Amino acid sequence: MYEKSISESHDKQESDQQSCYPLDAFPSVKTLEETSDFPALSIPAKKTAEARRLLSSVLFYRPKMKTVLEDPEDSRRRILLLQKNSNKNVFEHEVVQSFLADTNNDARQLVRTVRITYDDLDADELLRKILPPDTKEIPSAFETVGSLIHINLREELLPYKYWIGKVLLDKHHPRIKTVVNKVGTIETEYRTFGMEVIAGSSAKGWSEVTVKEENCTFQLDFQTVYWNSRLGGEHRRLVNVIRKEAKESQRETTTVLDLMAGVGPFAVPLTARSHQGNKSKAPSHVSIRVFANDLNPESFRYLQINASDNKCENLVCYNTDARLLVQEIQNQIEQVDHVIMNLPASAPEFLDAFRGWKLSKCPVVHVHCFCPKSSESDDHQEAILRCEEALRCTIQEADIHIVRDVSPTKNMLCVSFHLPEAVRTVPPLDLPAEVTESANKKARVE
Repeated sequence: MYEKSISESHDKQESDQQSCYPLDAFPSVKTLEETSDFPALSIPAKKTAEARRLLSSVLFYRPKMKTVLEDPEDSRRRILLLQKNSNKNVFEHEVVQSFLADTNNDARQLVRTVRITYDDLDADELLRKILPPDTKEIPSAFETVGSLIHINLREELLPYKYWIGKVLLDKHHPRIKTVVNKVGTIETEYRTFGMEVIAGSSAKGWSEVTVKEENCTFQLDFQTVYWNSRLGGEHRRLVNVIRKEAKESQRETTTVLDLMAGVGPFAVPLTARSHQGNKSKAPSHVSIRVFANDLNPESFRYLQINASDNKCENLVCYNTDARLLVQEIQNQIEQVDHVIMNLPASAPEFLDAFRGWKLSKCPVVHVHCFCPKSSESDDHQEAILRCEEALRCTIQEADIHIVRDVSPTKNMLCVSFHLPEAVRTVPPLDLPAEVTESANKKARVE
């Protein structure tokens, strides 16, 4: 049945590349299995624990499958499955030879046939069996967001999307409730993208998830806000950079302006009561105050929820235009120590809002952006030039951190630098009236 299903499916793909194979064509769980012969040892039952310890380096292992079996010919003996290596006879391995010698021929070499079913195979192994043999890359890489798996399938795999979704759901259930495939690219103003459910629940609220990161809990709707679990390391790194600088400075309060805050992956850990697992209130000399903003009303709503859930202190939330907030915040507070700009597609261009900076101190700015890998040879000057063009002045020194590999030709960077003093003399940006009018309708919550 398995071979017939795949053969019929391949024929269907050739006749209609745009069609998808429904789950009723999915290979039966009961028939999708294989048998394989493994080298094994029959040993006295009383020597089982000792044998497992001495032979641990050559024992067969597969999650949910037994390494030690009953000997059907003698209830006083057990069968130990060994690794199967096509390049070397495991019985010739020195640890096996040593064990055999110590047992005075009481251990017997044999071959054991093992039945491996759908339940025993992992997702990668199943996909290799189900997808066409000429598939160049098995879609085993995915992002987990709470109870969701988010995958980005290449066009040639779209006809098999429901099969791929079923395998991923089966192999990660019950933690995973839904599997979605990305549709299109991130082109919206709020960095959201289209997605389709290819397995699991699509009932109302299916995209509302809870994510844990940095001892904090984040609620979000994956359909309406931006979240990328692959950025967890960058969230941790930058939060620790700011915490360390705040502690070393011995300022009473360190002020952070998080202009594209999303649902709070930087702002919430910086101000949460649980400071690196310590439930007590952080000492005053490392007190951090954050002004966090996001243009997306849904991100703003979840930012407020997450601030409340994590008992954040000194966190002020805005839902307004980032450029306008830069201008207005200078009339509301006396000092900004750090600025976070996590909008990789266009954050450098938003630096034009800092022209004519008025506060007495120039902050450290952390700008996330995409940059061609070809720019690595000149220390990512392309990214720095984008920042300088927006500021209309020269950056004296910048620290470049490669956040992640985005594609074969592109990296995501974090460019950190002190806002140049020269920016004070650059004429301020004149914002359009519609930006100011729209921003006046937005909410601010403390």
